[in-house]
Amino acid sequence: MYSFVLLLVLIAVLWYAYQKNKETFKQLSIGQTTGVFVAYGAAVAIIVAALYYVVQPVTEPIANELLKLAARFGLLIIVLFVCMFFLEKVLKKITNGAFPPKRR
Repeated sequence: MYSFVLLLVLIAVLWYAYQKNKETFKQLSIGQTTGVFVAYGAAVAIIVAALYYVVQPVTEPIANELLKLAARFGLLIIVLFVCMFFLEKVLKKITNGAFPPKRR
């Protein structure tokens, strides 16, 4: 049941991203649009795998719960920034610079 809820949340987030960037997606070909969604899906999968297989085992030996929480949060931030950096590079390559949209 929990996986079903997470899948619904993922679909809702993708739909929101599509609606927010509808004009940008209209400029892309079907292959580029598919590449964008695959890249985002791969990024989420890599982040989840890194959190489960890297962050958990690295922080498990820490005895102090507050220090363990701080270490997990710090590693989470590092994993997110590294993954999003590479995601931005991949999306620019796939879409020839049209995606991700420039922030205002």
